[in-house]
Amino acid sequence: MADTDYERYARFHTPDPRIAERERAAMSPEEKAWALDKGSGHRSGWLNWVILPVVIGLWAPMVCIILVLLAYQALFAPGFDPQQHREAILTAIQASTLLLFIVWVAWNRHRARHDPRLLYWRDLPEVAEVELERHTLVSAFSLWSSNYDPDNPQVARWADGRIQQVADSGVVQWLLAQTAEGRWLVLCERVAGVFRGHGTQVRPAAASQWPLSEELAIAFAPRTNIPLGLRFSGAALALAETGHWLSRGDLDRLARIAHHWTFFAPERYALINPSDVPWLEALLRRAQSAVVDSLPSTV
Repeated sequence: MADTDYERYARFHTPDPRIAERERAAMSPEEKAWALDKGSGHRSGWLNWVILPVVIGLWAPMVCIILVLLAYQALFAPGFDPQQHREAILTAIQASTLLLFIVWVAWNRHRARHDPRLLYWRDLPEVAEVELERHTLVSAFSLWSSNYDPDNPQVARWADGRIQQVADSGVVQWLLAQTAEGRWLVLCERVAGVFRGHGTQVRPAAASQWPLSEELAIAFAPRTNIPLGLRFSGAALALAETGHWLSRGDLDRLARIAHHWTFFAPERYALINPSDVPWLEALLRRAQSAVVDSLPSTV
């Protein structure tokens, strides 16, 4: 039976023993902030524990008991009169409501103390370590996509020493880089700014959303494929700007093979599998033959 989307999400955010341990390093302030941000969806506290039983517990036990009594009356005892047993019924409703509340809170408390995913994200900022996966880049090409989501018009950014929500332009820059090992590595970054209208292909003034250089270390939450930051160092790396805008079909396939979200070992973050390399190189050839050295517009 295939995993549900939530089960895949939970697995992706749980430390995986199949991921080989990488080089350890202390977290930067930005990486620690991202660890807190990503961990915010994996917390369990008293507020989470009591909301559901308070909301459901006020009516669910009563509805269930009434339905059971009606079924009993219809099937087994047509002369049964609930009014004659009113006190017993009210006591049963109160007891079942209290039992639901106690069981739900106890289960969530137990889960918060033993669930490896919740414990991991609770402790990660205090551990304050990341794992680094290093790559040497020898060439890099830039492609673009436009995919504005009116239901999610903001993007998180590190600014002024904290993570802030800023306007999302809907434009994404894709970086296709070849490593010294001959692998293709794909990064993407949503461009912050004011959106100029559906389908508008407007590139930002800056040539790149990254401080590109030859040495790249991707900082991961330990034993996961969840990146907390990119560390560039070494000599500057020239970026070949294709000016190519991805079609919907190409965008969907590139996003799938780039291994950015919900993938599992032995696949590695941002690295293209050998079986997908011919398609990626064909896409890059099309992008390079299609033009454009620059479009001097600004988001």
